[in-house]
Amino acid sequence: MEDVLWYRKPLLSEPVAVLAFEGWSDAGNTASGCVENLSGTFDIEPFAEWNSEGVYDYQMRRRLGEVTDVVQREFQWPQTAFYSSEYYKLKNDLTLVFGAEPWMKWKTYSENISNTLLDLGVKR
Repeated sequence: MEDVLWYRKPLLSEPVAVLAFEGWSDAGNTASGCVENLSGTFDIEPFAEWNSEGVYDYQMRRRLGEVTDVVQREFQWPQTAFYSSEYYKLKNDLTLVFGAEPWMKWKTYSENISNTLLDLGVKR
């Protein structure tokens, strides 16, 4: 799972995962809107991200640039990130996987996401 860059490993209680990918399959932003709603409802923290270098064609999906100061720019590359909510009042903690649909290496991409979720104890 070297394609997954960990910030921290969350301690989750019977976690449930919700996955959403922007792109063709996200009809009317239904999936991404669901994740956006959940992340606004719960205290969601990112804990890992997919190393996107090998799955996106940057000519087809360009990075977003933002000028933050006269001489400073920040770039946002397409990515998939993992978020979690460790909320003591719920029986099941929430794990969200959200990102841009990849252009290439779907099998590797899917296996790494699946293995990451299994490593966290996600069964649903």
